[in-house]
Formats: sequence, C-alpha cells, structure tokens
Amino acid sequence: MEPNEIDTSDEATSQRAVSSICFVPSQYFFVEAIALDPTVHSEVHSEEKAAFFELQLETLAPLPSDQLYWGYYSLPDSNSGILFASAQSRLNAEGYDALEAYTWVLPQFILELALGLKSLDELTQLDHLSEQKALSDFSVELTKEGGISILKDKADNDSEATESVPIEIGAQELWSADIRPKAFKEKAKRERTQTAFINKTFRYSVYTFTFLLFAEILLFAANLGLNTYAAKIEEQAPSVRRIEDQHSLINKLEQISQNELRPIALLEKANAIRTQISMNIIYDTVDIAGENEVTIKGTVGSVKQHNRYVSEL
Repeated sequence: MEPNEIDTSDEATSQRAVSSICFVPSQYFFVEAIALDPTVHSEVHSEEKAAFFELQLETLAPLPSDQLYWGYYSLPDSNSGILFASAQSRLNAEGYDALEAYTWVLPQFILELALGLKSLDELTQLDHLSEQKALSDFSVELTKEGGISILKDKADNDSEATESVPIEIGAQELWSADIRPKAFKEKAKRERTQTAFINKTFRYSVYTFTFLLFAEILLFAANLGLNTYAAKIEEQAPSVRRIEDQHSLINKLEQISQNELRPIALLEKANAIRTQISMNIIYDTVDIAGENEVTIKGTVGSVKQHNRYVSEL
C-alpha cells in the first residue's frame, strides 16, 4: 500500500491532497483525550506543552516512545487536546516506511476533526476509528506559511454545489500533530526555515537584479539618444558654420554700406593732397584696416614735402 492511499471498509477514499501530505488511516492509532491547563495550552508555552504530552505518552503507552509514531493536537478554543500514537512496526508493516519524503504525516482524524466530521468523544472510541468517512469532497493544499488549507469542493450529492470558506491549520499545530520522530521534525524545521530564508533572499535578489537591469536599459537608451543627438549636431555643424559666415559677411557689408565706404573716401582725400603738393610723393603700399583707418607707405622727394603732406592730412 502506498502511504498516501487509505482503504476503508466500503471503498478506497480518494486522496485529493497534494502528494507531499500523507494521511495515515485512523484505525492504526490509539487516541487519548487530555485535559490541558490554560497556561500550558497557550502558544507561548509550546515547549512546556510538548513536554507535558510526552510525559503523558510515557504514562499511557504500552511501548517506549522511541518505538512509537506519536503526536498531539490541541483543539481550537478549548482546554482539551488529544494524544495519539501507533507502533512503528505496525505502520512499517502496512507500507508506511518512507515517511521522511513527505512535508506532513498526519492521522486522518486530524483532518476529520478540523472539518467537523468527528467529535472528540468519537475519537476516543476505538469502534469509531475504524469507520472511515469519505474525504472525496474536499481538497487539501499547502499554504505559503507552511500550513494546510482544507476546502470543500462541493455539497452532498442531493444538493447543489455551494461555496465554502477554506479551513486552515497552521504550521505550529501541524508540527505537533506530525507523527514522525522529534529529532527528524526538529531537523526538518531547521531545513525548512533555511530554505524559506534562501528562497526569500533569492526572491529579493531577483527583484534587485530586475531593477538594476531595467535601470541599465534606461541608461543605455539615454546614452543612445544622446549619442544620436550629438551625431546630428556634428553632422549639421558645417552648415551652421557656413550660415554663421554668411551672417558675418552680411553684417560687414551692412556696416560698410552704413558708413558710406568711409575708407575709400579717406584714400581719395589723401591722394588729392598728394597731387596738390608734389608728384614726387609716391605710394608704395596702401592698407585699409577696419572702417576708418588707412595706412599709406611710400616715398617723398624731401622732408619739407613730407611735413606738408602730413600737415594737410
């Protein structure tokens, strides 16, 4: 028999839980109702509660605890709980010898108790434990927090399907109800905590990498746009310089026209004075600078002619 298969006296119960959860048939366990002190029942005293149930097991069980698969379950909003155990040899003989591979290994009556299919009084009676109630109308899923969620898929066959609210059992309750050895559960709990931390770190790393990748893409796009813009500017630079030169030439021509060709008028005046004084005054070079400046270099016949020429200018 596979561990996730449960036979009943009438028909095989359809197990719709995920394959990582194993529900062991109820008839393999003895169950004892335990009255709890309110202070022990508190979640703050979970270690004291575990020690309390272990002490009760040693008192009630016919076999040593290291030869038993056992656990306990505290009823919600109640000062009562149940202690249950089964001989390891019996479960191994029934094919339940590979329980380490499952996320949770629970007695089926834990699920029935949460669903309200059985009462605490029924669980403590051996004849009721052999009566398996069909769970085919329910689905069991693991929650993100590590617990399980039980959802009723449909109503009875004689009525129409109705919506139902999922019933959740937290990881803390499941750790106590899991029947595997205490050492194994402590190791599994540490490994799951480490795995959850690694997964959380990996998830944040993926978010960070995605953000950095997005930022890098934006930076690359911005640089590409700037390079394209710079290339267009460089391509248009000769045209811009040519236009600037044209504007400069136009400005100079406008200035010359506004000054009525003043350098030429100065040169004409200087030449008229030279002609009046003496033809021995000869121009070698004439330099026009700016708008109103003319530099004349040449020779004269005498110092007297030079002085007169300068005086007339």
